[in-house]
Amino acid sequence: MNKEQYLKQKKQYKKQQNDPRTVCKKCLRPSPACFCAHLSPFKTETKFCFLMHPLEAKPSQIGTGRMSHIALINSHLIIDTDFDQNQEFLKLLKLQEYNPYLLYPGDKSLKIDDETSPAIPSNKKLLIFILDGTWPCAKKMMKKTTKLHQLPKISFSTQLESQFSIKHQPAKYCLSTIESVHYLLGALEKHEIEKIAPKQKASLLNALNENVLFHQRCAADPNNNSYARETFPYKEKKQRVASKKWETRSICYRDETS
Repeated sequence: MNKEQYLKQKKQYKKQQNDPRTVCKKCLRPSPACFCAHLSPFKTETKFCFLMHPLEAKPSQIGTGRMSHIALINSHLIIDTDFDQNQEFLKLLKLQEYNPYLLYPGDKSLKIDDETSPAIPSNKKLLIFILDGTWPCAKKMMKKTTKLHQLPKISFSTQLESQFSIKHQPAKYCLSTIESVHYLLGALEKHEIEKIAPKQKASLLNALNENVLFHQRCAADPNNNSYARETFPYKEKKQRVASKKWETRSICYRDETS
């Protein structure tokens, strides 16, 4: 293939990707990158609400929060940066039949996978809010939305490590949204709050893994519009160097009054 043929093929591929007729209406991804077939949507006793940053809502993003929303039938997705004035968010907060929690790390958060942690109150069903965005974006969302500061927090132990290998996380314990949901559901099962078929729960990580493999194949294919990875390939975890900014900068927002 000569250079002219290569550029022509690349242009055709780009046109196909940008063609709205080839975009999945559920995940908003181009058909070749659609992950819906790998998900098995299921119901949960817990109501989930994904608070998504606008940058994360772009179709160009992999969107593990949108994956999670599609998989969890009993879930909401709200796009904003400051939710204190968001009517849909405020409406959910007022639901009397739910105990609201925020999935967010913190010294005072309930480590839901720790057997020594206090039991979760069972007088009402759970409503769990999850911030969806990059860690810096999530930190800004948390800072702006003061109503989230008032909610009790739950989190995981820091022994878990993200498998989202094509993304460089600030720390090993920084999980993607869909990984957080997967581990959270497992912990809720141990608390006898949820009972989900293993195949359905496994579909969350399967969808993530398939997307990771898809992007790795695209990056390694010279005929693909995403190619240009000979100079900047996806690095293995052991080859990555943590960004120095996180040595002095807090990953999460800390509210001193909470």
